Amino acid sequence: MWLALAAIMLIEAKGFSSRWKWSFRKQASGSVPTANGGGERMLLYEMLIAIGIAVVLVVAAIDRLATRVMMGPEEMALLRLARAATAQHRLVASAAQQEREARAAAAQRAQRRLVAYWTRALAAPLPARLATLITQLETQDVSA
Repeated sequence: MWLALAAIMLIEAKGFSSRWKWSFRKQASGSVPTANGGGERMLLYEMLIAIGIAVVLVVAAIDRLATRVMMGPEEMALLRLARAATAQHRLVASAAQQEREARAAAAQRAQRRLVAYWTRALAAPLPARLATLITQLETQDVSA
């Protein structure tokens, strides 16, 4: 994978520099002031940077492949165990997060139901018998 990325970057950098070279020559028709050979030197630096990045990526890819080839069966088993433990930890954390979200959603639904119930209860008119009882209690409170 790293090797493929390095090759793509090298090809793209070459194509990029050729486009810039053409563009600089076209623009350097006298309307844009340029230093003597300044455009060419900038393209050389771009190319060197692209080649440097490609070399670093190739070396990293080779190093990673060499490390895997030189690993023994015990080291590979440890590596697999570490990856499995990490994956299991992610699964447990994900399950716990889902459980927390489910509890929060249930609590939110219950709260919405209670609010709706009390809103309807407060908006409903009082029954006549209850209204009479309340007025009797209020008058007893005032007279006492």
